[in-house]
Amino acid sequence: MSLREESVTNHKELIDRELVVPARAANQHQGTIMHASFRLLGTMGLLLATPGIAQVRPEVIASDGDSNLAQTPFIKGRPSTFDIGGVKLGMTPAEVLRVASAKGMRVKWHATGARSFEEEVSLQMSRLQGKSSDFKLPAHTSGMGLSDDTGSIWDIDFYTTPTGQRVSKILYTSPMSGRTIEGIRANITQKYGLSTLSSSVTAADHISLIWCEYNKGDRCNNWGSETTLTAFATNRELRLDLGLDSPTRNAAAQLVKSTAKSRLAAVPTRDTF
Repeated sequence: MSLREESVTNHKELIDRELVVPARAANQHQGTIMHASFRLLGTMGLLLATPGIAQVRPEVIASDGDSNLAQTPFIKGRPSTFDIGGVKLGMTPAEVLRVASAKGMRVKWHATGARSFEEEVSLQMSRLQGKSSDFKLPAHTSGMGLSDDTGSIWDIDFYTTPTGQRVSKILYTSPMSGRTIEGIRANITQKYGLSTLSSSVTAADHISLIWCEYNKGDRCNNWGSETTLTAFATNRELRLDLGLDSPTRNAAAQLVKSTAKSRLAAVPTRDTF
């Protein structure tokens, strides 16, 4: 699936803190997510004044929640704690923009193809009741693209949680531009630590390395159940692919369904016979 497809893509440490607890609060008050948006409005003016960020819709970013993950500990060998150029898994679009602003990045594109958690729950409730839901175009962040003056590009996917849109995948591409394979290998290892897996073929013209959260054998890949960083480089380009584990993304989707069911159960259908 293309990173630019406008879909709701679905950090084991994040489940309780970022999904389950906020969902309970959301059940009590459906405006929980919007509460954080007012705190964001004061920073949006500064962000929008940054070159290359003016194309972002501030009302969407403000409604997508906020996070504060930039200062969370970085642990070598643990992909869930990694960043690529300051961007981390679990960040909201607002925090990604703060990182971009601090580092002088430009926003290349901003996709709004996702529904909020409350919109997904409402849609699920309508489906369970066999009702047709009011048609509303998705208007929350599903993806974002950044670039810098080195020609490097960040393509970022987001997924829906009760506290807003969160980064689920970061694909970074950067031209080699005079850098060497061995130099890149040394710098990558210095930052992220020794990889979990590496190519069985050692070559001077490419790098192929993988870091996995729990090192569960054949599941250590971009399509497996672990949070994973893959690094691949040739003499032309470096690619880093950091992806959130599928159980966490699936848990977010399941939470929509369970929340819808619990809300319907709280208001039994009245007798009409």
